Amino acid sequence: MTVNDRRTQETKGQRFARLYLENWRNFQKADLALQRRVFLIGPNASGKSNLLDVFRFLHDIVVVGGGFQQAVKKRGGVSAIRRLAARKHPDIVIRAELAGDKAGGTASYELRFKQDSISRPVIGKECVIKNGKKILSRPDDDDKADPERLTQTYLEQVNVNREFRDIAEFFSSVRYLHEVFLLVPGKEGTETNPASSFRTAPNLDSEKVIKVMFPGCCTGDGSLVAR
Repeated sequence: MTVNDRRTQETKGQRFARLYLENWRNFQKADLALQRRVFLIGPNASGKSNLLDVFRFLHDIVVVGGGFQQAVKKRGGVSAIRRLAARKHPDIVIRAELAGDKAGGTASYELRFKQDSISRPVIGKECVIKNGKKILSRPDDDDKADPERLTQTYLEQVNVNREFRDIAEFFSSVRYLHEVFLLVPGKEGTETNPASSFRTAPNLDSEKVIKVMFPGCCTGDGSLVAR
């Protein structure tokens, strides 16, 4: 996951500092403090991709042609996103805390949602806090008077997100790169078919993949060392 270098001046230097989840995929609750570089390690089906999908979801809400409804639909609806055992407390909660630049600015975006009687995603809570000051809290009086408004986030609407548009721009800059497509040089290539000189990572044993991806992290006996 990388961030596009063409950020606005306001978003430059921002990063995810903490992530809190409830009922997201296979996570009942998760509260993660994040550094500038994070490695997720675990067996298949342990939830690594589900965790990374949170960042993609936030991106999909604000990207051009996306939005809250589309982001949920893309994942099969609320029932497909929500943890299967979440019956009594069905709300899905995402709270992303951002660390700012050298000036020390901080921000927090929280979204709580579920589905209504016709299976539409509806917002139960949307909150933005910047530098300790709450600048958005939904539902507000307008939402209560017109519940249809709760089918869209303020985050995705440029006419109402001016005070925290930098958060939307930061989320839109998130990129997801899948390591399955990592190409590793091999010896089978020919001049007529240079592409055959590459093998995909799944065809290599784990030690070779680690050595290619993280040079210098392996000792002579094949053990790993932290860098």
